[in-house]
Amino acid sequence: MGKYVSWGTYSPHRPTLHDYYWDNELARLMKSGAPVLAVGNRRSYGDVCLNTHGLNIVTDHADRFIQFDRDNGIVECCAGVGLDELNAITVAAGWFVPVTPGTKYVTLGGMVANDVHGKNHHNAGTFGNHVLELTVLRSNDGFVVCRPDVNSDLFAATIGGMGLTGVITRIKIKLKKIASRQLFVEDIPYSTLHEFHQLTEESDAQWEYTVSWLNGGSVHADDATGVFSRAKHVDKNADYLIKATRSPLHIPFVAPNLLLNRPLLKLFNRLYAFIHRRPRDSITEYNSFFYPLDQIENWNILYGKRGFFQYQFVVPMMGGLEVIKEILAIAKNYSHEPYLSVLKTFGTIKSVGLMSFPQAGYTLAMDFPHRGKATLTMLEEFDRILLAHHGKLYPAKDARMSADTFQRMYPQAEKFKEYIDPGISSDFWRRVYA
Repeated sequence: MGKYVSWGTYSPHRPTLHDYYWDNELARLMKSGAPVLAVGNRRSYGDVCLNTHGLNIVTDHADRFIQFDRDNGIVECCAGVGLDELNAITVAAGWFVPVTPGTKYVTLGGMVANDVHGKNHHNAGTFGNHVLELTVLRSNDGFVVCRPDVNSDLFAATIGGMGLTGVITRIKIKLKKIASRQLFVEDIPYSTLHEFHQLTEESDAQWEYTVSWLNGGSVHADDATGVFSRAKHVDKNADYLIKATRSPLHIPFVAPNLLLNRPLLKLFNRLYAFIHRRPRDSITEYNSFFYPLDQIENWNILYGKRGFFQYQFVVPMMGGLEVIKEILAIAKNYSHEPYLSVLKTFGTIKSVGLMSFPQAGYTLAMDFPHRGKATLTMLEEFDRILLAHHGKLYPAKDARMSADTFQRMYPQAEKFKEYIDPGISSDFWRRVYA
């Protein structure tokens, strides 16, 4: 099937993919003797979805639905089912995935393995909080069914376990009841991070979804501006027409590195800020709100042949805004402001996964084009700040943190090692722990 890189396109390796369709094929591949890693749509930004010199087993052909209880909103399917495929069936029946990441082009197995979060963590937690049952194929135990009350330790290790505890083959989840595929959205500009915090506090109790675009290129007086968005599902379909979702734009070639540059970044930020200079509200179709970047099918290659890093971290509420200001100031000093920044908050709902990323606090995701050693040095400075303030990075987005940094951010990794399948490995795990 050919070789590939992760979504960040920055990788010194090019692993080879191997398709599988049925469970008996999967069991045979796991006995090949080479280290195995199950991969879905390869939307992870770093090397958590890479397994150089081993078997990278593609699950997205194992995409069969097993059962959909339309009365109670419970769906059971193979792990290779895509979120886009799930939405196409369940939304029309009045159900929606309880937690969704910022792209629908991921598999449900990948959502479990990375315990994805969304714009509603303050009232729904992570995706793993809504998983009822998993079936995991382990090289030494065969197929193992696990639930919160059956094989609960393996269940917790698999959610957020980066695909290392076994190959997830089946998933049963509880969906969220919705009355419409449309959302009511309010966009509110803010001029300081303190204003962002105030908007979060006043919105979390009344709004299902909150998120903000942060203008990473407008750091001023040790602060930043942005646009805060809050949304809720409407009670019924709006009476007026909503624009149909367009087919994604396809980028036909890898962009030259000069296409994305600071002047263009500043122009985009100024234009976006101008459009959102006053509060506004709208009714929008769910795809437009949850998956805006999916409108550009392969937007990652706009960063050029050297690729990019997405640096996503979480830091506790206490002192968290000052940490964010410090990190943005460092990026400005490096003349390396992020090209896209998304800021939101995590609530207090505890993730069920042993290795899950979210914790109560602020989370900021920033995209940086890879400019060589200067970029890596800057990101290492960020790491030191996070370690000093009890923050941590999201493994699904990481491509370069050191083993020492990872182990200090995830001390539970020592316990997690007990549940790793001996026949499974990844470039990420070998880099940070093995």
